[in-house]
Amino acid sequence: MNEEKSKSLNSKRKITTRALALIAILSALSVTLKFFSIETGFSKVTLYDVPLMVVGLIFGPIGGIAGFIVDWIHGLAKGYTLGPFTLSSIAWGLVPALLAKLFKFKYQADGNRKKTISIIFVIVLITSFVALSLNTYALSLLHGWGPTIAKLPIRVITLIIKLPIQTIVLYKVLDVYYKHFDKA
Repeated sequence: MNEEKSKSLNSKRKITTRALALIAILSALSVTLKFFSIETGFSKVTLYDVPLMVVGLIFGPIGGIAGFIVDWIHGLAKGYTLGPFTLSSIAWGLVPALLAKLFKFKYQADGNRKKTISIIFVIVLITSFVALSLNTYALSLLHGWGPTIAKLPIRVITLIIKLPIQTIVLYKVLDVYYKHFDKA
């Protein structure tokens, strides 16, 4: 195994101007994707979470801060304040960072592709359930538990449909980043 190609996704990194620029670009992409979502009452289909997971996996817990900023900017533009849904935006950036550290996940450009995708899938799955739980709680505060639980199956189906899409996109973005942009 080539040590140069092995990258710790959650190692301590010096935050450089280049890193801040990448975090800002990914956060802006996340805000944009949040505007281009499909909303159906209790369910919202969006991929705004993928750039936040990328920030979390590359730069660590700062992904949680990026999630907060994304929700704050989106809220300012839409005319609402921060609320319980902000916690799920924070989770999309923070939980992958913590799970990568817990699993000691290291991206390997020339490593076992199947294993890497499997670990990314588990990270996305756990993060999705954390966000689903936080959003379910937030919806219950707004609408009560009855309507929230009644719409839960639709939201779970949405989560299941998004899982492979999020996993593949996340893998591809990390692959491009570590092959072409990471000079650490």
